[in-house]
Amino acid sequence: MKKIAIGVIIVTSVVAVTTSAIASTIQLPKTGQTTCYDTVGNEILCTGTGQDGDIQAGVAWPNPRFTDNGNGTVTDNLTGLMWTKDANLPGGYLTWQDALDYVKTVNTGGYTDWRLPNVNELKSLVDYSQVDPALPLGNPFTNVQSSYWSSTTTAGSPLFAWFVYFYYGGVGYDYKGYYSYAWPVRAGQCRPLSNSVICLPQTGQTECYDTDGIQILCAGTGQDGEIQAGVAWPNPRFTDNGNGTVTDNLTGLMWTKDANPEGNPMTWHEALDYVKTVNTGGHTDWRLPNVNELESLVDYSKVGPAVLPLGNPFTNVQSYNNYWSSTNYAYVPDCAWIVSMYDGGVNGRYKSNYGYYDYAWPVRAGGSFGTSTIYTTTTTSIKPATTTVPTTTTIVKPTTTILVTTTTTTTTSLTTTTTSHTTTTTICSGPCCVKATYGEDSEEIDLLRKYRDEVLSKTSEGQVLIKIYYKFSPIATKLLEHRPLLKNKAKMIIDSMLPGIRKKVEDGNKKP
Repeated sequence: MKKIAIGVIIVTSVVAVTTSAIASTIQLPKTGQTTCYDTVGNEILCTGTGQDGDIQAGVAWPNPRFTDNGNGTVTDNLTGLMWTKDANLPGGYLTWQDALDYVKTVNTGGYTDWRLPNVNELKSLVDYSQVDPALPLGNPFTNVQSSYWSSTTTAGSPLFAWFVYFYYGGVGYDYKGYYSYAWPVRAGQCRPLSNSVICLPQTGQTECYDTDGIQILCAGTGQDGEIQAGVAWPNPRFTDNGNGTVTDNLTGLMWTKDANPEGNPMTWHEALDYVKTVNTGGHTDWRLPNVNELESLVDYSKVGPAVLPLGNPFTNVQSYNNYWSSTNYAYVPDCAWIVSMYDGGVNGRYKSNYGYYDYAWPVRAGGSFGTSTIYTTTTTSIKPATTTVPTTTTIVKPTTTILVTTTTTTTTSLTTTTTSHTTTTTICSGPCCVKATYGEDSEEIDLLRKYRDEVLSKTSEGQVLIKIYYKFSPIATKLLEHRPLLKNKAKMIIDSMLPGIRKKVEDGNKKP
């Protein structure tokens, strides 16, 4: 199979009196966030906070953001991608393979080259200032659903594929055999062939896997590994500037070479304050990256430790932990967005409650738009796939706040203590299979929450049980939603346990 390369050369000139801009391959867009919040979720003035709403780094969105083409299609004027106006053409949810097969049959607008979007394309629609759905206001789409499959397989466990949750903008993964929605996309035109503002990068994925996680030939699959849509990464991807800084030649952003310069995890507010004190490389304009900037480092062909492109020069990357972004979590504004450096998942995280801490990776402004090369390749190599159990909880629908450690490995403990700071990964929302069984406001749910918070959370053994529960709860929740008999069986089992649980809560017995 031949590799087809289409080169597009774009030359821009930047005139400056005292500084010169570094040419970058792509430009990252703004996140959409313009508001700032304190650590308990109260709206505050943005000036001087260093939050995403203050800095608003990135390329401004065009106005209008979308064009309704009048033929059942909508063009995103930011990316040049064309989407079906009806965001639920199949009329229901599909397995991952069914979604890949379905989009090949679509002929909306007279086009027959529709496909399943990769994870970068899908999350490019997210407006981080909005919830339910997390799409830009005034968009012309209809029938928008909660979560959508991408064509990108989860590298660490190819039984899973990435999806974007459009209720609030999270990025997670789920079993390919379970159900989500399909939103067809087609390439459209990237500038300068059109008026699109930016071009999206490739995800890094070059291999294809079936629903059993076995590597297969990519040809004809429609998977990300076959299509490889987007701008190819430059080579080298990164430049070590020799002064404690590294430039990403894809985005033009400059990062500290030491990915943990402070040496310890911290609260979100502490992270915002800390980066203002950094003077690495003689620069004093370091800041906390927004969620788009932090996500831009992820290579979706990699899995932990460190989901960063091969050959990167960074040191001290906290491979099994999360990094703070400066972007508030609009769904629950006492949370902020984090990116996992183990698998690339994007979740909400409490800013300061409960003593939880994550890491800060300083960034400073990138360069100008440079040279773009768009590649379409077909991969024919096959090698054995290694299936591992994922370590990030998949978020399927918003529920009540939970406290749970989700980032861990089989060789590490539930918590890592560093200078009296406990590193614990939590998510602000997630599926709860018990709630799926009993409902939101039941007496049983209230009792089980007390057992979790007042008994299990007090011991290391109990914390492990909480972690295991929330790790597998997304899978169990989907099973319960689609299998009434199984749901009744689960209720019977939990009912039999409730008397003992009630006694432990009443007695104040702290050992699970």
